[in-house]
Order: sequence, then C-alpha cells, then structure tokens
Amino acid sequence: MKPVKFATAAVFSLAAANAWSQSVQADLALGGSLSHGSNQGNVHGLVLAGDLGYRFDNNLAVQVYAMGDLNSNNLPLNLGQPVYSLSSFVGVRALGYLPLNDSWELLGGLGVGQSTLSTSAAGNHPDQKETDPILSGGIQWRMSKTFHIGLTLDYLTKADVSMATVQAGWNF
Repeated sequence: MKPVKFATAAVFSLAAANAWSQSVQADLALGGSLSHGSNQGNVHGLVLAGDLGYRFDNNLAVQVYAMGDLNSNNLPLNLGQPVYSLSSFVGVRALGYLPLNDSWELLGGLGVGQSTLSTSAAGNHPDQKETDPILSGGIQWRMSKTFHIGLTLDYLTKADVSMATVQAGWNF
C-alpha cells in the first residue's frame, strides 16, 4: 500500500510542479535608453538598463530593475553650486500586463528603489543616495513564447528623470 500512496503523491507533486512551471516565467531583459532629466536643468544621455524577474501569468510580473548612466563620468566641470545628475538606479517593481492579442501587450508598473546622484562640482561633494519611486508604462511585442521586444517609458519621480527604453528580453 505504501508504494501506491508514494506514487500518487509523486504524481500530484509533479503535476503541481508542472502547473507552477507553466505559470511562472523567469524573464531577463537588457536594453538601452535615452533619458532626459529636468532635475536642476540637467539633461542626460545614453543609459544602459536591465531587469530580471518573474512573470506569474499573463497579467502580473515582479522585477528587479537596474540602470546606469553611461555619461555620468563625462559631466562638465561645474565651479558653482553642485548640480547633481542621476548616475544609477536599482529597485523593484510590479508590472501589470494587458494583452491586446497573442503578440502585443500593454504594460504598466509601479516600484521603488535607490537613485544615486553624482556631481562634477569642484570641491568635496559626495554622491547623494535617494529612495525613489518609479512609474513605468509601455508596449511589448512577443515574437515567440521566449523572446520579446518592447518600448518602456520610465519616470523616476524624486530624481525627476524620464527614460525611454528599447529592450529585448528572453524568458527561460
């Protein structure tokens, strides 16, 4: 009798694991973006962004999101008051998806993270680290079950930086 119970438990465990693996998709995406910041009149340039997360179903995902400004070391020397520029952001966000058809979907998200702001002002001005909410929205084209391309608009509210990111992602 014990082998039957064991086999039944094993079958149900495999079925549950299969159902879980069908609904959860690990998602890795990398992209580049152009950003614009109105924080103290400073404008940014090219940004490298990436995320890693889980997509639970067709409508919900959670991601760890990171970006870095590739131009942050090339700020012009500022001899007056320090003007800070966003140099990096790391945070988490929840994303909601609205499928339009089998290939296209809209997305919206909300999250929080830490922004690092740097300056090139003369003198000893350390980087500033701020807790920063992030708002996201965009559109995504799923070319297959495992590959997607998308355009995402992100806004860091405290740093007052907007980013438009073109990403390519892989689900595994």
